[in-house]
Amino acid sequence: MRKIGACAALVAALALPATASAEKVKLEGTVTDVPSSKVKVGVKKKHGEIRKITSMKFRKVPVTCSDGSSGAINGNLPLFPVRGNDFTRKAKIRGTGIESGFVKVAGKFRRGGKVVKGTVRFSFKSESGAGCGTDEQAFKATK
Repeated sequence: MRKIGACAALVAALALPATASAEKVKLEGTVTDVPSSKVKVGVKKKHGEIRKITSMKFRKVPVTCSDGSSGAINGNLPLFPVRGNDFTRKAKIRGTGIESGFVKVAGKFRRGGKVVKGTVRFSFKSESGAGCGTDEQAFKATK
């Protein structure tokens, strides 16, 4: 009985570092100068290094159109890998009232992935034919 207990303790001790090596971090923040906006970033770390962004969501980012109208846009970026602390990504956006467009995001992680600073830009053509978008907007999210 002692051997079985000792083997079980050894197996449990060996399994612990494997599960502790992968860490998920959730960061939240806003677009600079737009307190009503929200930025959420999900990060997966492995062995202390950032490996991928599992989710990146922007909410209520102000947008203006060539026809004079304005409003706010929401956007999500799909999972993508990260090498080092810098990242850049461009993705198509779709939605109600959007004919075609893209979102472009770039940034840098600091403090071991506890802080991310970057820029986001939305650009799209509405179904009415007006060109809409944002200037490059700075954002910051922290753990």
